[in-house]
Amino acid sequence: MKNNIIKEFEIFLNIVRHSNHMFRQYCLLYENNKQRLSLLEEIAYHFFYDVQCMWIECVFLGMCKLTDRAKQFKNKNMTIDYWVKALDKELTGPEKEKIEASITICIEKRDKVIKARDKVIAHIDYEVAIGKNALGKIEKKEIEKFYSNIEIILDILSSKLGRGAAPLRFAAQKDADDLIESLKKTIHYDHIFESTTKKAWEECKKWKYKDA
Repeated sequence: MKNNIIKEFEIFLNIVRHSNHMFRQYCLLYENNKQRLSLLEEIAYHFFYDVQCMWIECVFLGMCKLTDRAKQFKNKNMTIDYWVKALDKELTGPEKEKIEASITICIEKRDKVIKARDKVIAHIDYEVAIGKNALGKIEKKEIEKFYSNIEIILDILSSKLGRGAAPLRFAAQKDADDLIESLKKTIHYDHIFESTTKKAWEECKKWKYKDA
C-alpha cells in the first residue's frame, strides 16, 4: 500500500517539477535578458510573441492546477491540497503550521492569476474582452516565491513517505542558451558562410546581440 502511495506521490512530484520547469524556461527566454528578447523579436516577432502568450497561459494554468481543491464534485484532483489531506495523520503540529503558512502564500499568488485562468484562458469573459474588467498582474519574483513554498510543502510531505527532500530540480538552461546561440548565428549566417573561417564568428560575437 505504501509503495503505491509513494509511486503516486512521485507522479505528482514530476508534474510539479514540469510546471516549475516551464516557468523557469519562460524566464530564460523572455524575462532575464533584454537583448535576448530583442533578438527573438527581430528573428520572428509574431511567432515568438504567440509562443510567449501560450507560455504565460501554461504557467498560470500550472499554478492554478497545483493549488486546486482536492475534490470538485465527484472528481478527485491530484493537488497540494490532496496530498496534505492524504498525509494529514502523519504530520506533526509544527509541520502542519509550516505547511499552512506556505499554502497561504501559494493561494495569495494563485489569486493573482486565477482571474486570467477563469476569464481568458478557459473562457472569453465579456467584460474582460471589451476592457471593462482588468485582470491584474503578477511579478516574476512572486511566481518564484510560489514555487519555493510549494517546495517547502513537498519536502515535508516527502519526508513522511521516507523519501527525504523533494527538490524542484531545474537543469535545462543549456537548451535555452543553445537556441539563442543558434538564432544569433542565423542573423550573421551570410557573413559566416562567405568567410568560412572561425574568425568571422568570433567577430560576430562582438555584434548587436553578443550578450543575449
